[in-house]
Amino acid sequence: MPVPSACGYPDTTNTGVRFIGPLPVIQGNVTLSTAGMVYENKDVRGCITVKAKNVVIRNVKVSCSGWYAIAINTGSGNPWAAPDANTLVEDTEINHLGRFDGKGVAFDGFTLRRVYYHNGADCAHTGYNTVIEDSYCTIGPDGATNRDWCH
Repeated sequence: MPVPSACGYPDTTNTGVRFIGPLPVIQGNVTLSTAGMVYENKDVRGCITVKAKNVVIRNVKVSCSGWYAIAINTGSGNPWAAPDANTLVEDTEINHLGRFDGKGVAFDGFTLRRVYYHNGADCAHTGYNTVIEDSYCTIGPDGATNRDWCH
């Protein structure tokens, strides 16, 4: 299908950042550690680690060459075991900068909505309580292979 959005499916025209205008650039990795916070309208030149529950990431462009572009680390004991993290990532673009052995988002307790992932290989590493909807993933250099996550 050359233009998936023409039939109501996700592609580059209806996923990713929806903010109009230039986004403020944040250089380096970001840690979100306040429960219930909304982190929005940013151009992050680094990776994001979520260390609090009920965090919303909205209208954010993430350019990360690290292992995980967005890491959900809210579990007690094992920070990766976080099925109750309740993280929402929406209207966000993840450019994995050619990291073909990393993960776009990992592991538990997240919803991805209208997320555009590209320039990597593993769009999301899912565990418990994960939802991916209306999102678009291209893998390989410059989006050589296209995948509709969900629709």
